[in-house]
Amino acid sequence: MIGHSRGGGIVYLKAAEDKRIQKVISWSSVADFKERFPKGDDFEEWKGKGVYHVKNGRTGQMMPHYFQFFEDFQANEKRLSILEQAKNLQQTALIVHGTSDEAVNLNDANRLAEVIPNSEMYFIKDANHVYGMKHPFEASVLPKQTQDLIKVSVDFILENSN
Repeated sequence: MIGHSRGGGIVYLKAAEDKRIQKVISWSSVADFKERFPKGDDFEEWKGKGVYHVKNGRTGQMMPHYFQFFEDFQANEKRLSILEQAKNLQQTALIVHGTSDEAVNLNDANRLAEVIPNSEMYFIKDANHVYGMKHPFEASVLPKQTQDLIKVSVDFILENSN
């Protein structure tokens, strides 16, 4: 399984529960959902409106985060605590992170590597949160950072494959 950003956290949660998954790869993964929730007045606004918008720094898009996610997290905190569940991974994990990620701090990758028993880390120098990609993508060649991301991911998948 491969997941990016919050999806990276989700693949760790799923892999901890499902032993059919053989390998896990995260790209710029968050290490903790709870610490990313709005606080103070922002939290109260989120609760009252039912949605909290976070501006995507690359696209300017206002990304909705629904309060239901917080409620689901509260009801299932143990199951949805990425670092706690990642400690139970039996699978090999590849943690990829860009050294210039503006959305998820590089420390999240280090925290994941500390708790995942069988993990490898790979940092892509100067890569941002989306490894040099953008939308709409109009070039005919992928950015070097994206090429690096794909290569390390494919190599990891093929490594010791049956």
